[in-house]
Amino acid sequence: MSYVAGLGDSEERIREVFGSLAQFRIWLIRHASEDLQASYSHLLKLDELSHDMGSQALPDVISHTKSNIVGALRAILPLSIFLLGVLYLVLRERLARADEVMLGLTFAVIGMAIFGGGIELGLSKIGDQVGSNLPVSFMRMQIPAGQRIIQGFSEDYVHTAIKPDGSVNQFFYYEENGRIVTVDFDDQDFDASSGVYRYTPARWSALWKRGIQHGRFDRGAALCLRDGL
Repeated sequence: MSYVAGLGDSEERIREVFGSLAQFRIWLIRHASEDLQASYSHLLKLDELSHDMGSQALPDVISHTKSNIVGALRAILPLSIFLLGVLYLVLRERLARADEVMLGLTFAVIGMAIFGGGIELGLSKIGDQVGSNLPVSFMRMQIPAGQRIIQGFSEDYVHTAIKPDGSVNQFFYYEENGRIVTVDFDDQDFDASSGVYRYTPARWSALWKRGIQHGRFDRGAALCLRDGL
């Protein structure tokens, strides 16, 4: 909100951020506070917001419908023309019950357009949402609520491990509840002046754990999970 308020009266900056004044009006009524709407009342005609929202939604419906109808025609018409050409030019026969065939083709185009619209507006969005969130199921998630303060920490406790590609990784050993775990060292969490290190534990997702339990991942991942990495 503060960033939008900082745009001021510059229509050029508003267009750069929102694309157009119409889009800015829509954002204003949907997301802005009353104070922010009042601050832009001298620049924007807020009484036209409902009209802008309606005019914005109508072209979307028309464009979706038009694109799906065109896609259905491209999928059905070429095959239909080819079959009719074979029937008339090769077999030298007339189309029996032409009215029923044309009615069927019309229904096929309508059905294909509705099907394409359903895929575009429904199934594709579900797939995008699942696909964007799926990588999280295989990631380590930090637990800020479980942050530990390690007193008397020194860089002398930090070890270095080298990887096959030549890069190195710094870590240290930490004992908790009688169990020793390896923790990646991050210099941003270390205050050298007070000797305090802030350790934020992390855990693997439930899906990753189940994969290890059923032998779907390698032994190295199982060791990392065992050590609390």
